[in-house]
Amino acid sequence: MTQITSEISAAFTDSAYDGGMIEIAVNSGAWTRITPTPGYNKTFRWRAGGTNPYTGPVAGSPCLAGSITTWTSYNLDLSAYEGSNVQLRFRFGSDAGSNQEGWYVDDVVGVGYTNPTIEAPTDLTVYYESSTDELVFNWTGTAGSYQLLSATDVAGPFNVIEGTTSNTTISIPLPVGDELYYVVVAVNGVAISNPSMPIRSNAK
Repeated sequence: MTQITSEISAAFTDSAYDGGMIEIAVNSGAWTRITPTPGYNKTFRWRAGGTNPYTGPVAGSPCLAGSITTWTSYNLDLSAYEGSNVQLRFRFGSDAGSNQEGWYVDDVVGVGYTNPTIEAPTDLTVYYESSTDELVFNWTGTAGSYQLLSATDVAGPFNVIEGTTSNTTISIPLPVGDELYYVVVAVNGVAISNPSMPIRSNAK
């Protein structure tokens, strides 16, 4: 999962001066960019002011940039590299202009075909606790750790991590804005379970 705050173009909001990308090397070969799901949200700029050639990093390459301030999950499908030795790196490129917070990456988990199955949580419920202005979620499960994920659509993608807990309950502040859908997954450090059935909750 990742967060990023980096400089983008004010005139061309699809373009970035600073951003991050994921690269892969197969069998000690050259590093090449690999695209996660969801995909990259910006592109490094080709041109600077006055149409001068842009001298920043990897011009024209897709990247993660701008303001992603909520911890967000990204997935990489590595099935095409089965049987190969692969290395992954998280590359951040920046020009010599404005500096912002940068790119944070945490909780990188590799899930292989031989990982043991983790039982998916069941019986997810939610209620509003007015005394704390929070949503309280409860579920049934036997895992040692869980993540509460949200999405704006019942079909997902559920890639916003609302919280992590070792219990079968978690409370979060009541969201402001559109209603959200939630699922819970069990995690064990190397694998992630299937999600629970989604549940909807209204926001403020």
